[in-house]
Amino acid sequence: MTMLVGGPAAHAAECPPTSAVAELLSLPLSDAYRTRVMELEPPVGLYREAVRRPDVVAVERDGKLGQAAVVVPLPIESVWKTLNDDDHHDEGGYIPIRESQVIGGRPGGGGRTTFQYFKRAGVGRWWVNRLEMNAGLYRASAGRLWELSWQDVLEEYPGEEPPVAIEDSVPKIVGSRGAWLLARLGDGCTLVEYVTRGEPGGVIGALQFLAASRTLRDTVEGMVEMTRDHLEEPHPTVRFVRPDGTPLDEDPAG
Repeated sequence: MTMLVGGPAAHAAECPPTSAVAELLSLPLSDAYRTRVMELEPPVGLYREAVRRPDVVAVERDGKLGQAAVVVPLPIESVWKTLNDDDHHDEGGYIPIRESQVIGGRPGGGGRTTFQYFKRAGVGRWWVNRLEMNAGLYRASAGRLWELSWQDVLEEYPGEEPPVAIEDSVPKIVGSRGAWLLARLGDGCTLVEYVTRGEPGGVIGALQFLAASRTLRDTVEGMVEMTRDHLEEPHPTVRFVRPDGTPLDEDPAG
C-alpha cells in the first residue's frame, strides 16, 4: 500500500516542527499503556525516524513485539475517529482484515468489545478485544496525547466459535495486547504510534509468521489513508468522543 501525501498546504512546513522529538519527550509518555502496562520504554529511535521522514512508517520488530510510528499532516481528531470506527475497518481494503464489528458497548466509546477476523494467503485468525481510552493520559498531557489500548478478552467470550460466520474454520488469538498512541505535534500534525505484543492481534491481523513487519506497516498506512478519505466522506452515524469521554463535536473548553 502506498502512502498518499496530503493535508493542507499551510501545514506542510510545520509538520513536523523542528522541535518535535524534544516536545514528545517532554510529554508524560510513562503514563502510556506501552510503558504502564507493557513495561516498554518509549521508542525514541522510532520517533526520530518518523520525524526525519514524514509520511513514511518506521517499523521495529523484536520477536513477538512490534512497534511502528509515522508523522502525518492530519488533525489528531480525524485520526482518532478512524481508529474508533471499528464497524468500518473491514471496508475498502485499507487494513488487512475481512470482518470488523462492535459486539459489546457503544461504537466509538471506551470499554467497547470488538470482533475482528483476518485472512491472507490461506491463513486466518479471529479475536475478541476490549478497547479502552486513556482519560488520565489525555488530561495529564493537556490534550496532546490520545491513546486507545486493546487486550484480548476471549476468556469472557463463551464457546469456541466466532460470534459471526467467517470463511473456513480458523483458530482464535489469545494473550495479545497493544495500543495506538497519537501525539499532537501542532495543528494538523500528528504522530501515530502503534505497539503490539503476542501473536499479533488487534487491527494488525494475526500473521506473525507471514511478513509481520509488512503487516504492521500496512495497518498503520491503511489507517492514515482511511483518515484522509474520511475527511472527505465521514461516517456521521458514529458518536465519537475524546479519550476523556467528551463528545468530539463539542468544544473541550466548554
